[in-house]
Amino acid sequence: MEERIAKLEAISDSTVATVAALRTDMNDRFKLVDAQLAELRRQKVETEIILGRLDAQAIQLADLRQYIEHRFAVSREETNLRFNQVELRLKDLERQMDEQAYQLKEFRSEFRYITRWIMGTQFTVVLFLLGLAAKMFYPS
Repeated sequence: MEERIAKLEAISDSTVATVAALRTDMNDRFKLVDAQLAELRRQKVETEIILGRLDAQAIQLADLRQYIEHRFAVSREETNLRFNQVELRLKDLERQMDEQAYQLKEFRSEFRYITRWIMGTQFTVVLFLLGLAAKMFYPS
C-alpha cells in the first residue's frame, strides 16, 4: 500500500508540476495576449486619430469643392453678364453705324444735289458772262 501511496504521490507531484508548468505557460500566454491587446488598442487609437484627420480633410475638401463650384458659378454668371453687356454694346454700335451710314448716304445725296445746283449756277454765270462778252465784241 505504501508503494501505491508513493506511486500516487509521485503521480500527484508530477500532476502538480505539470499544472504549475501549464499555469506558467498560461500566464506567459496571457501576458503575451495582454501585450498584443495593448498594442492593438494603441493601433486602434492611432487609427481613430487618422480616421478623424481623414474625416476632417474630407470635410475640408467638400467645403473647398463647394467654394470652387460657387466661385465658378459666380464667375460664369459674371462672364455671361459681361458677354450680354458687350453684345448689347455691339448692337448699339451697329445701330449707330447704321444711322451714320444712313446719314452719310443722305449727306452724299444732298451734296450731289448742291454740287449740281452750284455747277448749274456756275454754268449759268459762265453763259451770262459769255453773252456779255459776245455783246461787247459783237455789238448789234
